[in-house]
Amino acid sequence: MSTVKRALSEQTADEILKIINSEYRAGDKIPNEMELAKSLQVSRTTIREAIKLLCAINVVEIRRGNGTFVCGNPGMIKDPMGYRFLDKHKLVRDLYEMCLLFEPEIAALAAEKAIPVLLSKLKDASKNLAASIEDYNKGLIGIIQLIQSASDFHLAIAQCCDNNTLSRFEPLIIEGLLDSYYWNASLLTRYLSKYQDDLVAAIVNKQPDKAREYMRLHLNEGKQFFM
Repeated sequence: MSTVKRALSEQTADEILKIINSEYRAGDKIPNEMELAKSLQVSRTTIREAIKLLCAINVVEIRRGNGTFVCGNPGMIKDPMGYRFLDKHKLVRDLYEMCLLFEPEIAALAAEKAIPVLLSKLKDASKNLAASIEDYNKGLIGIIQLIQSASDFHLAIAQCCDNNTLSRFEPLIIEGLLDSYYWNASLLTRYLSKYQDDLVAAIVNKQPDKAREYMRLHLNEGKQFFM
């Protein structure tokens, strides 16, 4: 009996996932238990179990008193790389070395493939980062908001590649480097702004070689943080 019940909840989770993929985006609220039960012709208990399965793989999240919402990176579970089990200082150095290998090529690919709508998002992310740096230096925002703006900027570069794998890979790198930003907060704004405008211009102007070089120069500025 339990096997049949489990299979039904899994099938229902698949059906809800199809609905999410076709009709909803990150941050959207999905129908409640009663509406889903009626639509899929199953019990509310089955819907509840299906939602739990989707929560477990980070497709949706339940916000108490507000409902169920689509997650920002559906399917990406928390700490998929097992960072919490690794030595933090060595992890930062290892990730920095990986960034030196991959990030310049990501920037070059972004310059080759970016379409206008993605370039517009990159420009917005760059402006937001510049404003956040200024606000942080004035004491108007905290380190967490500054780091979020920096994360959004690097993610926007990855998204310009029009490659879903890279868009999911980039947040994993950023997550592993967060501690280093907190350790060196006093020097962070100088590093974040270095070569930022040149890098964006190279991507916007479809100059992959320059984009690659400016990203490499930008990362070299980060040795004081990561090595």
